Amino acid sequence: MNFKRKEGFRFTFGTPVRGNARVLVGDEVVDAKAETITIDIIDISPKGMKLVTLHNIDNAVLREVTLEVTLCIDTAVIEAHGEIVWKRSAGNACAYGLFFKEQSVNEELIIEELKIRRRKEMKLGTQPK
Repeated sequence: MNFKRKEGFRFTFGTPVRGNARVLVGDEVVDAKAETITIDIIDISPKGMKLVTLHNIDNAVLREVTLEVTLCIDTAVIEAHGEIVWKRSAGNACAYGLFFKEQSVNEELIIEELKIRRRKEMKLGTQPK
């Protein structure tokens, strides 16, 4: 796979941000047993994110699914849909790269939430968490 990021920035969290996701094909949940899965967000940009989860999405359906992600960077709840662009093993978990397609409202919200979070961290003199 070729990865050529054309993004202005990617924010890496010192401590991953916890979120939830649902695996969808169209509007249907793929795995009823794991309707909502827990994810740890490693980094984020306005156009995508890297996340880790214990849930292993079958390679046979990897290109057909969308992850519906719910997260909170600072105070606002963000809901985004991402296409999986890569998958890697991460110990007993799986890491995924997501691409957010045509979600300008979320792009702006992600940027604003990151600004607020970073200002708070700078004021408190802490590292990104």
